[in-house]
Amino acid sequence: MHEMKTYSIKLHIITPVIINTGEDYEPFSLYPIRTSKENRGQILNIESLADFLRRNKYEELIRIACRGLINPEANEELLKAQRIIEEAYQTAKEENKLNMLIKRTCILSPEARNALLKNPCKSVARHIVNPYNERPYIPGSSLKGAIRTAVLEDVRKNKNIDYSHDRNRSVEAQILYGYNERINPEKDPFKYLKISDFEFENSRTLSTIGMVNAGGKIPVFTAMTDSWVNSKTDVIARGTISIVQRADTPKWLNIKSLLVSVHDFYADMLNNKCSKAGRVPKAMDPVIGKLNSAESSDYYFMRLGHYIGLENITMNVPNPKRYLENDKGTGHYITIEGDYLAGFCQLELEEN
Repeated sequence: MHEMKTYSIKLHIITPVIINTGEDYEPFSLYPIRTSKENRGQILNIESLADFLRRNKYEELIRIACRGLINPEANEELLKAQRIIEEAYQTAKEENKLNMLIKRTCILSPEARNALLKNPCKSVARHIVNPYNERPYIPGSSLKGAIRTAVLEDVRKNKNIDYSHDRNRSVEAQILYGYNERINPEKDPFKYLKISDFEFENSRTLSTIGMVNAGGKIPVFTAMTDSWVNSKTDVIARGTISIVQRADTPKWLNIKSLLVSVHDFYADMLNNKCSKAGRVPKAMDPVIGKLNSAESSDYYFMRLGHYIGLENITMNVPNPKRYLENDKGTGHYITIEGDYLAGFCQLELEEN
């Protein structure tokens, strides 16, 4: 017999979390509302868009999309496409059918808004959303991966284990069992750790479309979650962490040990101990202040998602300890809009 202990968790999103699906939004599906003072945009249903355009107009839009994707500098063509989309949008509005055309409202950063107004075919990476309602969420697997990385590093340090530089050997097995073969899933202690998906407390929480600057490379546009730094209000997602209690469950696999390991591991990144890029951007000062102000309470710091510059130590890489915030030691931070770093969160353990 075994029991499962379940803990309620509040995840405070301080800076946007980016968890891409590996796909881009379809051309023309992101529509910046020109009259919006809040930089709002709409995520359009492309199939419905076709219904609000005469057939020849829709075919023309497809032709423009193809030319625009081949030549993003074809400004006249792209502006013509914008007018066609606006025509469909206004038609749906006049016929009180906007709910058929719009999947979901989103927030556009000024950079994203300007880019989409110039080029409605702009490549924008998708953030993971619930396919039934288009609402963003945080997958439990993302949290489990972040926790796993932190806990394994804590166990490694306590056992004073050096990493192997052999790509064919398992870092995890070295840490947990002292041998170099791949872990048998049946022996993996993390199978006793169950983490739910985290849904946003406010069902009206919007996705944000913004720009990521990665180490001086060409900026990337991507969807991301809303956050405290954007909305200046608490953005909270809720979920659960469950631990199966069995005779072979490791002693370190308990809620307090997990959260302390997570906090200590990611606090190194917060305190700039692992970076060669120098001081964090000035815009991060209020974020760091908010995070540090909660350290004495039942809050645990972590970073989540893509573009946090973290190389997961559970992967078979020659130097898995390299978890820099910058772009692999180039001296450039990976920033959102050139201002702040992605994925800063606080885990709050609630009373059950």
